[in-house]
Amino acid sequence: MPRQPHPHWFRMLFAVRGSVLPRIALQLFLTFAMGCWAMYASTLPWPWNLGYTPAPFGFLGVSLAVFLGFRNSAAYDRWWEARKLWGLVVINTRSLGREALSLVDSPARARRLIGLSIAFAHAMRHRLQETDARMALAPWLAPADIDAVLAVRSPPQAVLGLLSRELAEARRAGEVNPVLLPAMEERIGQLEFALGSCERLAFTPMPFTYAVIIHRTVHLYCIALPFGLAQTVGLLTPVVTTFVAYPFFALEALAQEIEDPFGESINAIGLEEMVAGIERELRGLMAQADAGQPPIVRVAG
Repeated sequence: MPRQPHPHWFRMLFAVRGSVLPRIALQLFLTFAMGCWAMYASTLPWPWNLGYTPAPFGFLGVSLAVFLGFRNSAAYDRWWEARKLWGLVVINTRSLGREALSLVDSPARARRLIGLSIAFAHAMRHRLQETDARMALAPWLAPADIDAVLAVRSPPQAVLGLLSRELAEARRAGEVNPVLLPAMEERIGQLEFALGSCERLAFTPMPFTYAVIIHRTVHLYCIALPFGLAQTVGLLTPVVTTFVAYPFFALEALAQEIEDPFGESINAIGLEEMVAGIERELRGLMAQADAGQPPIVRVAG
């Protein structure tokens, strides 16, 4: 999700970017049309005019709002957990890069460890979005390693294996103090935890039946609502029903977007931007090392 400046309250009334209005425009139009028909039908005799009252719709509306609240709360919990896990990825990749430059005596080995950290971030993004990671991995892995990584079910897990193997080779070559090695392995363990947790979110969607129940109930309620209001609000029936339907349709559409936090919608957590930030930070560490400066990195997720 790209960070946007908070607009003026008046401009926010007409904001389209970042809102779900384009997704629900058709439903709102159909609700308005149904309101027009209900308004006209209220002037006709039975059986066209059924004489509904708004009382039942008030009770149904409250119940539906509660169900939508639970639905959105569950979807937001998934979104926020995904963001915290990627904050963990950001922190540990930065820390692993800093420790590689500070604790590993071989500059070439340290650069390989940093490159593998960048490769992990790219591989994890593509794994969660189920896209091809070959082009993203090409600058950081040898062709043989890329083929081996992409041949397994979870490429980022394979990259973590390469990281552990590189650390083991550094220990055998005497390039890192064995006492300090567990701290770096702990970083890899944290990355593995974040990967497994994100895979759980990505590949265990919310129950489809739950979403279908909410979807059907919202649409049936908004279709029937104009007939309950036509006798009361008269000519304002299309406007009032569209206004009432807007939050119901919007909340349902928003829940559908954020329950998949790794997607490509504007309300997803923005994996591409975060991976680009990780790569930028670790490239900066490489540049500092080449210039003979001590590695400095922010630790905020």
